[in-house]
Amino acid sequence: MKSAVRPSLARDFRSPAAAPGPELLFYSSLQTPLGPMLICGGELGLRVVSFSELPPPGAISSMEQTQPYRVQLREYFAGHRRVFDLEIDWRGPAFYRHVWKTMLHIPYGTTVSYGELAAMAGNPRAVRATGTANARNRLAVVIPCHRVVAANGRPGGYSAPGGLNAKRWLLQHEQRFMDAPAALS
Repeated sequence: MKSAVRPSLARDFRSPAAAPGPELLFYSSLQTPLGPMLICGGELGLRVVSFSELPPPGAISSMEQTQPYRVQLREYFAGHRRVFDLEIDWRGPAFYRHVWKTMLHIPYGTTVSYGELAAMAGNPRAVRATGTANARNRLAVVIPCHRVVAANGRPGGYSAPGGLNAKRWLLQHEQRFMDAPAALS
C-alpha cells in the first residue's frame, strides 16, 4: 500500500524527550473548503494540522516557516496531491504513534474499519485503543484518520468541526479525484 507520507522523509517515532532544548514553533492558518485549518511545525517537522485547535503557547505566527506545509495541503484540497512529502514531528504515546504510522498506509480514496486498522497495526484485539489513537491524531488529513470507519462502513466519529459532515466531505473529495491523475503524488 502507498503511504500518505513518504516514510523515508517522515522522522522515525521520536519522543519529545529526544528534542534537545526548547524548540521554536511556527504556525499559520489555511482557508480550506471545511473552514480555517491551523498548521503548526517546528525544527522536528509538522506538529499540528487541525480544524479546531489554537496554536501552542509560544508559537510564532509565520507564513514563511509554514509555507511547505501550506503548499501541500492546498494541493491536497485542490485534488492534486494524494501523498504528503513532509517531515513529521511524532509526539504521543508509543502505541498511538504506531497506529498513526499504520494509518499512513491506508490508500487515498479508500477506507478501513477500526478493526481492520487494529489488525494492520498488529493487534486485532485493540480495536478500542486503536479508535482512541485515531481520535487523538493531531495531524488531520496528513495522517488520514478520516479514512477509518465503523465496521458497518459508516463514517463513525470525527472530532473536527463539522464532525461527520467533514469526514464525509473528505472521503467524497478523495473519491472525486481517485481516477484523475495525481500530478504531485
